[in-house]
Amino acid sequence: MAAYGVAGTKVSALAPGEALADEKRLLLCGALAIVLLAVVGFKWAVPERVEGMARLPQVWTHLAAALVLVALALWGGGLGTPLLVAVIAMIIIVLVGLDISSRLRSRLTAQAEII
Repeated sequence: MAAYGVAGTKVSALAPGEALADEKRLLLCGALAIVLLAVVGFKWAVPERVEGMARLPQVWTHLAAALVLVALALWGGGLGTPLLVAVIAMIIIVLVGLDISSRLRSRLTAQAEII
């Protein structure tokens, strides 16, 4: 997470129109991909519900997002900085939205089972 914060600081310090250096792109995308892979490991190892792997679809979406970030890190040199940041933001927003949706569904399902 610290590496991602450092890379984010470097991206925000760029002058308008300045290209993102390859090493900064690798740091930005690679650090976030590593964080997502750690989240995948935690979600795989510690499911939240008794049914076992109740959040398995989220494991796959986080893994897919990490792979997209690795691809951006390796081959995203042609993207401009605003587009790269927008793609990364979109990935994060989708993952947060899916997590919120899953938690709301789980809570509603648990309440329905009680009733």
